[in-house]
Amino acid sequence: MSNSAKLRYLIDACGMKQADLMPILQMGSKQSLSNKFVNERWSLDDVIKIAEATGSYVSVWWFFLALDAAVLVLFL
Repeated sequence: MSNSAKLRYLIDACGMKQADLMPILQMGSKQSLSNKFVNERWSLDDVIKIAEATGSYVSVWWFFLALDAAVLVLFL
């Protein structure tokens, strides 16, 4: 499951709509927010703001295997 899919699930579970994130993320247009979802361009700051707005918290675990990868875990 992609990070965008996890964030969509989170905002849906909290009764929010994607457009409700525009003021939270200080986005100027729906298109720029949509691009963020489609292109998977999430900063940790973005994810923290969304978690705070939904009453959730974020835990990021780093794994050093063949590639440096981060696993994003959202807790409701």
